[in-house]
Amino acid sequence: MRKIFLPIIALLACMLGSCSDEIDYTLSNDCIITGFTLGQVKRTMHTTDADGNDSTYTINYSGGYYPMTIDQINNKIYNQDSLPYGSDPSSILASLSCVGSVAYCIAGEAEPEWKMYSSSDSIDFSYLLKFRVMSNDGKAYRDYEVKLNVHQQDGEEFVWQKVSENAPFEDMKQTKAVFWNNQVFVLGRKDGAIYASRQEQNQWTLIPTSGCELAEISSLTVLNNKLYLNTTDGRILVSENGSIWSPAGNGLSIDHLIAATENRLFALAGGEIVYSKDAGINWEKDSIDTPSAWLPTQDVTGIYYELSNGNQQMVLAGNRAPEVFAQDTTAMVWSKLFLAQSQKEQPWIYYPVTAENTFPCPNLSNLSLVRYNNNIIALGGTPVNGTGGIAYNKLYVSKDNGITWKEDEDIVMPYTIKGTSECVAATADDDQFIWLICGKNVWKGRHNELGFN
Repeated sequence: MRKIFLPIIALLACMLGSCSDEIDYTLSNDCIITGFTLGQVKRTMHTTDADGNDSTYTINYSGGYYPMTIDQINNKIYNQDSLPYGSDPSSILASLSCVGSVAYCIAGEAEPEWKMYSSSDSIDFSYLLKFRVMSNDGKAYRDYEVKLNVHQQDGEEFVWQKVSENAPFEDMKQTKAVFWNNQVFVLGRKDGAIYASRQEQNQWTLIPTSGCELAEISSLTVLNNKLYLNTTDGRILVSENGSIWSPAGNGLSIDHLIAATENRLFALAGGEIVYSKDAGINWEKDSIDTPSAWLPTQDVTGIYYELSNGNQQMVLAGNRAPEVFAQDTTAMVWSKLFLAQSQKEQPWIYYPVTAENTFPCPNLSNLSLVRYNNNIIALGGTPVNGTGGIAYNKLYVSKDNGITWKEDEDIVMPYTIKGTSECVAATADDDQFIWLICGKNVWKGRHNELGFN
């Protein structure tokens, strides 16, 4: 295999022979690659034309955006961040910094076909390659394994997968899902009784409950690793296992729990927003910036999450009674900001519908909010004002913490859920999957890129 380097060695010998005998030349036996940079890469992109037909086009981008790691201990060269989906690795220029002369071949071949490296010749990185560096004195060489990683999935594509086709949630009258204790937990009412359920090896089993016969299922909330909900007669219940429930306090009559921070429960009560610092025993009135007439009274849902700047946010959404507010065509959305560096309380802010905001949250029945990929997603049944529409037809995404809501163009609802008359429960887990529980079917999905290492 060293024959490929003989012309180089012969050339060096001729050069030395033509020089003065008074100069002493010593050839190095060093052989190492110290830099490896990719040149331009072709990528095939997919798009949709004006007629809705799929079409493709090609772009070029710099491979330098995806640095190559050189592992000198294990003699491996690779890119930790894979090239985007659709990239063509079969013809890419590479720029090397090295000591010695370099040739390469396909790794693992019994009789490899060696090629001399040149910065002006493209390389087919579709294969696992072996790069050999020969020292200038021809007495030593070093082999590197070179692998170019390319994403095999479109990172921007959202993919649903059905994880159950025989789930026991058919004919449920109410359901609510939360991610709790590293599992998706579902509470629902069926045949007049309330059942708990969690997934175990893709199987769901209904577990009878006790002490929560009057539960308002949609108020299910997690605080300090315990489950809380309110009842239809205003009581707060707590559970450590999801099946056995007991009273959490005998204080203020609660209309609907909104969400919980790390140490406080928030709720609607008597036309006000209130909070409890002692897990539902005592309640205090919170401040709001708009008259309470704009607070929702049904289809109430809320989420709490941390922002990228370290602050926290709580968003409340829901509808007002259509028999009283027949003119409502949008949901009532409120927000509260919790400042990490300040102890000063911020009031709840109402997001009114204005001429400047043409993307309000629709007033969907059974409204749900899910925090996903640093955005908020809203979904629900038909509008409560009787103007029609298909239940669970669209997902609405807010990228500005509840101010504007646009139809999500990337996530299409699973076909078994669109237009369903079944209850739908939604939540998101720590692996960035959205879960949808609907009758006998349970789906989970995420953008491919959120699953990449």
